[in-house]
Amino acid sequence: MAHQSVSLALTTGAFAALANKKGKVTVSSEKTAHALNLLSGRAVIGAALDGKGAIGKQARMAIRTQAVTLDGLLCQASLDGAQWGDLLGLLVAEFGVAHLNRTTMRGKAGAVAYMAQVVKSCELKFDGAETGKVSERAALALIRAQDVQVGVSALYAAAEAARIEAAAAAAAAEAEATAAAAAEAEA
Repeated sequence: MAHQSVSLALTTGAFAALANKKGKVTVSSEKTAHALNLLSGRAVIGAALDGKGAIGKQARMAIRTQAVTLDGLLCQASLDGAQWGDLLGLLVAEFGVAHLNRTTMRGKAGAVAYMAQVVKSCELKFDGAETGKVSERAALALIRAQDVQVGVSALYAAAEAARIEAAAAAAAAEAEATAAAAAEAEA
C-alpha cells in the first residue's frame, strides 16, 4: 500500500492564548499557545492526534476549523469539480463502501446515485426491523440519509442549472460571432 501524505494549510504561529471562564488569560494558556506556535503544520496534526490536555484540545480545534466536512459541503450553494470528489468520498466515509460502485459512481451523478442506493438500503432496513430498538435506529439512519440526499440533490440541481446557463451563454456568444462574421463578409 502506498503512503499518502495528508496536508492541511495550517498557519503556524496563529495560536493565541485563550481566556478562562472568568475572562482572564492565564500563564498556562500563554504557554500552551507558545508551544503550539512552535510546531509545524504536520506537528500540529500530530498534537491533535496524540496531544493531551490543552495542547491536544487546541490542536484538534485548529484542525476542525480547516477540515472539509460533509455538512460543510452540503451547506454550500454550489461545488466545483474537486469538491464533488470530496463530497463523494465523505458520503462513502459516513454511509459505507457497500453502496459504492467504483466504475459508475463518479462526480456529481455518482454522488446522486450513491445517495439513492443508501436511502433505498436504509428504507429496506427500516421496513425489515423486528424490534423497537432496531426500528428506532433504522428510522434515525433513514432520516439522516434522506436529509443528506436532499442536500446532494440540491447541489446537483444548482450545478446543472449553472451548466445549462453557461452552455446557453456560449451558444449566444457563438451565434453573435457568426452573425458578426456574416455581416463583415457582406461588407
